[in-house]
Amino acid sequence: MIREPDELQWHVEERAGLRFYRIHPADREPTHAHVETVVAAWDEQDAAIGVAPELCLSPALLERRQVALRERERSGRLRLVVAGSGNLDGSSPPANAGNGRGPRCTPTRSARTSWSPTAS
Repeated sequence: MIREPDELQWHVEERAGLRFYRIHPADREPTHAHVETVVAAWDEQDAAIGVAPELCLSPALLERRQVALRERERSGRLRLVVAGSGNLDGSSPPANAGNGRGPRCTPTRSARTSWSPTAS
């Protein structure tokens, strides 16, 4: 999904005397252009589950993935996509679904091809 370091944004956040490093997609066109390529590769490899990497999701990239999945020819076995992770709501500190504070996922149009975060 992300090939080059400049496709990521890095920044430091200080809170209560502690330093936190934040990494998220820079939302540049090369990153967006990879989405259709990756989805096509999942189909070409006959994958049943597609998994995107951690820290590679932004609201714009999530939308691009959903569109790519909806518009693809459904010729393969792809039934589930784990869209990756990212701070979709821009909260500070970022939400972490693993601790119960983050967004939960609910199915959108087709439970087999597209998932979308929704507010808890």
